[in-house]
Amino acid sequence: MKRCTALLCLACLLLGTRPVVAETPIEVTTLLQKADALLANLNPTTLAPFTEGDSQAKFHWMQYTRSKDWHAAPLLLPATEGQNAQEFAVFHRFNSCESAGDHLHRLVRSEGKVLIGEEIPETETFGYRITHHKMGLTPNMTTKSVQFTDRFTLEKSAEPTSPLVFTRLLADYKITAFTDLNGKNIPYWRTASLLIFPAPKAEKSELKLVYSGSVNHDGSDYILENEMTLNSYWYPVISRLPSTLRLTATAPKGYTALTHGEIVENKTNPDGTTTLTFENKIPICYFTFDMGKYHITHIKKDGIDLYAYLMGNHTADKVQGYLETASRCLQWFGKHFAPYPYTRYTLVETLGRFGGALEGYSFATFQRGALGATVHEISHTWWGGIVPCTYLYAMWNESFANYSDDLFERQQQKPTPPSEDQLLAMRKQFAKSYSTLPVASPGNTENGASNAVGYGKGSQVMRVLEEEIGQEAILKVCQGLIQNHKPGSAAEWADVEASVNRVTGKDYRWFFEQWLERVGVPQLRFADVKTEKKEGKIVVSGAILQTGKPYQITVPLLLYFTNTTQQEKVAVQGERTEFRFEVKAEPKQLRLDPNGTHLLGAPDTATEDPCVFRFAGGKRQEI
Repeated sequence: MKRCTALLCLACLLLGTRPVVAETPIEVTTLLQKADALLANLNPTTLAPFTEGDSQAKFHWMQYTRSKDWHAAPLLLPATEGQNAQEFAVFHRFNSCESAGDHLHRLVRSEGKVLIGEEIPETETFGYRITHHKMGLTPNMTTKSVQFTDRFTLEKSAEPTSPLVFTRLLADYKITAFTDLNGKNIPYWRTASLLIFPAPKAEKSELKLVYSGSVNHDGSDYILENEMTLNSYWYPVISRLPSTLRLTATAPKGYTALTHGEIVENKTNPDGTTTLTFENKIPICYFTFDMGKYHITHIKKDGIDLYAYLMGNHTADKVQGYLETASRCLQWFGKHFAPYPYTRYTLVETLGRFGGALEGYSFATFQRGALGATVHEISHTWWGGIVPCTYLYAMWNESFANYSDDLFERQQQKPTPPSEDQLLAMRKQFAKSYSTLPVASPGNTENGASNAVGYGKGSQVMRVLEEEIGQEAILKVCQGLIQNHKPGSAAEWADVEASVNRVTGKDYRWFFEQWLERVGVPQLRFADVKTEKKEGKIVVSGAILQTGKPYQITVPLLLYFTNTTQQEKVAVQGERTEFRFEVKAEPKQLRLDPNGTHLLGAPDTATEDPCVFRFAGGKRQEI
């Protein structure tokens, strides 16, 4: 192939062959070598000498990762119709499913220098999206590799703003062919996970990508002797937007393959291999493929086929228990959210270095010992499956999954109220763990701070909302989120807020602003508490003070007497909220939020719970 001596020209595109990679200018190489050496610090200020403008703003994404193994590489794109040649820096690493992605930054030339410019966020589609994948997958367990063929459907979702399509595909995979359905070669450029190619002229096109490779990553994506799991960018994606899937996989003799949706074809081949075709008509953001030599258990309950694909040793009673739990929560969620959309559900166990558990909507993958997360993962059929989440803006669906798990468990067994010491420990943990990021921040499941607010605070905010509007209303909010969702689109917290407003007929912007867009939690304490006897009545009065920017929150207040209790509610709104109640006897103690459902915080230095007040002579009392 003839070598282009400058940045690749438009003629290369018209020839329909893959362009030769342009030689990287020495100044770009030098810049990225210097940046690469500093990335492990995760400190944007160290990159200031190499950045155009505010490095803190340019590299804001560093606050959402804790990984030290980021690297920098160049990406050079040719001049195309309407655009000049472009230079980019790609900051890359292996990124697991539902975590950060590689970061693409423009390079700018100013006064003879090359500097790192604005990021083109992964949310930028340039007006294109992939709506369907028709895939073939053939694993080779001897070489621990996989061969893929993907006929994917590319559509113009809006007026295109670029003649190039920016997709992502895991760097572990080598492309051997990229053509249209007539067999015409499509030129492309790759750096790390970035896969870029000229946009077809048609509004809707089918393109064929053939690629292969071997994966072996901690926590995700590996091929072992007896099993494999694929989770992360093993198919081309744009902005992680939802798409449907039809996948045909041929499993070696003794292995069972599984992916999303229904099995529409199943045949055993003369050589003992098994070919399965799966169809998933619900557009989803993330695809998972599992295959292994499983111990398979099957039961059918309430019209749903339930399977356990297990690798380890489990007693029959334990396996039955896993499937019974799956059946109960499938029925409960199907009744209270929306009907379960599949005919089967599978619990899959892996013995590899898997990171916890991962939903698959018609199945879920669990590391050894993680099957206790069954309810959480099953709830993702609705939150992440029927209503998808990209994790590029927030991980609202993890909040919903944790909340749904709690909601289901409370129907099975009434929870035991926490002790005073437990409450204080909880409040300290809330104040500490939720002080870094707001709930409405990009979701990265490999980042502790993101997980804390995504799984923890977000689910507790949903419980606060339940206390605010009632459980019946919160279930209608969940149902409305599903009913008003447009298939093929991804949802965000704004959709949840809109559903709350529809159900209640009120504007809950104040609620979502304070709970999702701020860091931290409300910290309350008592002040000026006293009892008075007036006209034969006993009156308890005082104030509740807030530290920091005030929250608007209705908090239960429990008054303890010698042999009984009395519960009231206080609508806390400003820095100081007065309360006054008539009681039948002298109280011994007051406690705000006695069940710990309202997400109140406490200073880390506190030795006593600031939400507890004991009158003179009053002792610790538990509910």
